[in-house]
Amino acid sequence: MEAAGRALAGPLLLLLALGGSLLLILGEFTTQREITILSALHETEHGGDRHVYALVLPALLAPALAWGAAVGRSRPAALGVGAVAVFAATVLLAIDLPGLKDPGTVATFYSDVAVSVGSSIFFQAAGVLALLGTAWGLIARTRERPRAAPAVAMPSSRRGA
Repeated sequence: MEAAGRALAGPLLLLLALGGSLLLILGEFTTQREITILSALHETEHGGDRHVYALVLPALLAPALAWGAAVGRSRPAALGVGAVAVFAATVLLAIDLPGLKDPGTVATFYSDVAVSVGSSIFFQAAGVLALLGTAWGLIARTRERPRAAPAVAMPSSRRGA
C-alpha cells in the first residue's frame, strides 16, 4: 500500500505543478481590477498589466522543473519549482496587492469612484499555493533514496576461477 502511494505521488505532483502554472497564466490574462466612475466602467486592468506579464515565463518553466524533480528525482529541479513559487508570491504580495483598491489619479477628478477586484488575484494566489505545495512535495520526495537492490551471491563454483 505504501509503495502504491509513493508511485502515485510523482504523477500527482506533476498534475499539481501543471495546474498551478495554468492558474498563474490565467491570472495574467484575466481582470484584476475595474475602476468605475458614476456607474460607468472607466478602466479595466488585467493581471499582467501591473507587472508586465512577469509570471508567464516562470509559469511555463515550472512544469518542466517538476518533471525533472518527479521523474529524475533532481533536488535542484525541486528547488527550482520552489523558486518559481517564491517569485510568483513576491510579485503577488509586492506588486499586485498593495495598489489593488487604489483608484489612482481618477479619484482627484471625480468623487464617485469605485474599484472592484477581479478574479486575477485569486487565480494567482491559488497558483502560488499549488506551486508551493508541489515544491514541498518534490523536495520531500528527493530526500527519499530509492532502495538499492540486494546483492546477489555468486554460486560457489564460479568463485575464485
